[in-house]
Amino acid sequence: MLFLLLSLLAVLPGGGNADGLKEPVSFHVIQIASFYNHSWKRNLISGYLGDLQTHTLDRNCSTIIFLWPWSRGNFSNEEWKELEMLFHIRCVQFLEEMHRYSRELQFEYPFEIQGTGGCELHSGKFSGSFFRVAYQGSDFVSFQNNSWLPSPVAGNMAKRHCKMLNQNQHENDITHSLLSDTCPRFILGLLDAGKAHLQRQGQSCTLPPRTFDLKIIPFHHPLPIWNKEEPPRSGNGWVQWLTSVIPVLWEAETGGPLKGRSPRPA
Repeated sequence: MLFLLLSLLAVLPGGGNADGLKEPVSFHVIQIASFYNHSWKRNLISGYLGDLQTHTLDRNCSTIIFLWPWSRGNFSNEEWKELEMLFHIRCVQFLEEMHRYSRELQFEYPFEIQGTGGCELHSGKFSGSFFRVAYQGSDFVSFQNNSWLPSPVAGNMAKRHCKMLNQNQHENDITHSLLSDTCPRFILGLLDAGKAHLQRQGQSCTLPPRTFDLKIIPFHHPLPIWNKEEPPRSGNGWVQWLTSVIPVLWEAETGGPLKGRSPRPA
C-alpha cells in the first residue's frame, strides 16, 4: 500500500496541495450485482482512487467502510452520513427494481449487472465524469449530459430502460451533481488527507530513489466493463498483494510485528 499511495501522491507538487495536480487522477465506484433468482442476489460495491481500493459498502448497503485512515478525505461526518443514506436508498431501490422489472426488460435469471461511475481531474481541475452500466458483460446504458442513453449495441431493452430512468429528472440531477461536484471535491480531499497521513507517519511524500525498476501504476479513465471471463481487480491479485503488504502496514502503524493467530473464535 505504501508504494501505491506514494505513487498516487507523486502527482502532487513537493510542498503544495492537491490543487496543483501534475497528472490526471480519477476516483470511481464499481458495482457488481448478481441476480440468481427472484429472491437470491449478491451485490458488491467498492471505491477506488486510481488503482487503489479505498472504500467498500457493507452487504446491506447501509455502511461505507473506510479501508485506510485517510479514506474519509476532508468530508465532514454529516456529509458522510448523507452519502451513506443516499447510497443505501439508491442501492435498495436498484436491487428491488431489477427484480420487479426483470421480466419487462427481458432479463433472464441468472443475470449480472455491472456498473462503474466516477470522475477525473487533470491539473487539479475537473476534466470529466463517467457512469456506465453493463448487462451480462456487454455495454447497456450510460449517463451523459444529465440523462441516460442506451448503448448502440444493446437494442430495445436498453431503450426501454433509459426511458424509465429518464422519467425521474430529480434523480438524474442528483446523479449529475454527485459526478460533477461531489466527486472532484472528494478526490482533492483524499489526496490531501493521504499526504497528511504520510507526513504524520514520518514518511516522505515523494518517491524514494529507486534501486530497482519500480513500475508506477498508471492513472486510468474509467475501468473498462469486464467480461465474465475476466475477473475484477478485487480478485486473487488483490489478495496476493494484501498478503504481502499487510504485515508491513501493521508494523508501521503499531511499531510491532503482526503475530499470527488461529482463525477460530476464542
